Amino acid sequence: MHHIKIHNRLALSINLYRLGKDMKSEQNLELTASPEPKPYRRRIWVTALLSLFNFGLPLIYNGNLGGGITLAIISLLVLIIAKIVFGLSFSVLIVGLIILFIIDIYFLVFNILYTIKANRLEYPRLRKVGRLIVLVMACNLILTTAGDLFTKSYFIEAYKIPAGSMANTLVPGDYLLAEKGIDTGKLQRGEIIIFKFPGDTHQSYLKRIAALGGDKVEIVNKQLFVNGQIVPLPPEGQFCDTTHYYPHSENGRWVSNKDGTTYWETDGNRDNMPEMVVPKGQFFVLGDNRDNSADSRYFGYVDSKLILGRAKFIHFSWDSENNRIRWARMGKRLE
Repeated sequence: MHHIKIHNRLALSINLYRLGKDMKSEQNLELTASPEPKPYRRRIWVTALLSLFNFGLPLIYNGNLGGGITLAIISLLVLIIAKIVFGLSFSVLIVGLIILFIIDIYFLVFNILYTIKANRLEYPRLRKVGRLIVLVMACNLILTTAGDLFTKSYFIEAYKIPAGSMANTLVPGDYLLAEKGIDTGKLQRGEIIIFKFPGDTHQSYLKRIAALGGDKVEIVNKQLFVNGQIVPLPPEGQFCDTTHYYPHSENGRWVSNKDGTTYWETDGNRDNMPEMVVPKGQFFVLGDNRDNSADSRYFGYVDSKLILGRAKFIHFSWDSENNRIRWARMGKRLE
């Protein structure tokens, strides 16, 4: 009986020892185990900064990859469509800018609220978003550049007026938008076009169409005649030299370009030019500042292949002499 009690005490002691050892091991294991990942926090100022580049970037930053990519694509399409629509008129440009501003504010607030909501999550949806953001920004830059090239090739392009050959319809410092991808067969007399200079196709000129293919054109003492009818100066056109009349010059020749087009090079038909018939598919163009314009009186006809676009309206004008904006000229339609 005595031996049984000793044995039981011994067994109890061994069990207590083992229990204590196990508890100590568990405590050591808890001390050495890696802690649970802490909830992430996204900063609002980073969200606001990313919103300036693309509306979808903040969503990616906050862990919403699918929504971010979708919104990034929509943002890019809106920008491309806006550039096309803005070329219709100055009023459309102003309305479009107001709408874009409202959209920007809306998505800025939306992204900030989404950031606050994401910071309440216990664990992040995405942890390493830096590379994704850089990748989307790079794609956005490439696609935006491609979109700009596409828009300039087929829809609209901005031009600056450097000289006074179209005064006072257009003056140096005017910035205009031109419609691209036009059907040259539908161009009319009196429209202002942008074209590659026949003598050097690397240069762009801007003049008014005076005569179309098949028209008879003549200049007598500064007066323009088309098909025997007097064509008055455009409303803001001018003669800056009222004391001299230059006779027709016989010193001229046809010059051929490498691309197959030709142009007439002459010493001058400024004030008097014998009647000529404009060839089909070509245009006779004049500057509104008739006494100070290099135009078809000097370099001949403009082939339809050289036409780049049709001038639409002035969207900005800067007076470099007085260092001020010409507010009155902004929004002027070119007709």
